[in-house]
Amino acid sequence: MSWAIMYIVPGVVSAVTTIACLGDSITAGSGASDKASTSYPPMLQQYLNEHRPGQYECINYGVGGKTVQKMGKADNGDPFSYWDAKAFKAVIKKSEEEVPDVVIMQFCTNDAKTQNWDEAMFMKDYTALINIFKEMYSILVAVFLSC
Repeated sequence: MSWAIMYIVPGVVSAVTTIACLGDSITAGSGASDKASTSYPPMLQQYLNEHRPGQYECINYGVGGKTVQKMGKADNGDPFSYWDAKAFKAVIKKSEEEVPDVVIMQFCTNDAKTQNWDEAMFMKDYTALINIFKEMYSILVAVFLSC
């Protein structure tokens, strides 16, 4: 089960389209032969640039094991929310300096684990994360679900 949510900032014109990829281990590249080149963000960048050379930059802000739920826990019970991750703080800081053209979020895999699943909290915290970007940039929202 996984959810991916993509936001497109309307009316932004730049030489390079920046795509911020937030998520858990699927985004981070767990199991990829080389995370720097075979996780989905660099593969997406390669694919897009094959069609429009040099026009796309995908930045990987994925962190394995994280949940979108603020009270999410690792398998051993330790707190493990994306909200507390350095990657989350980095994407917010970078976004304040330079607005990404697209934001893709992919969470749910770790949220769906028995120790974490709370549908109401999942929806509340995912919505809160979405709203951070919507409020910052008046972003058009496109939702992709794969559960």
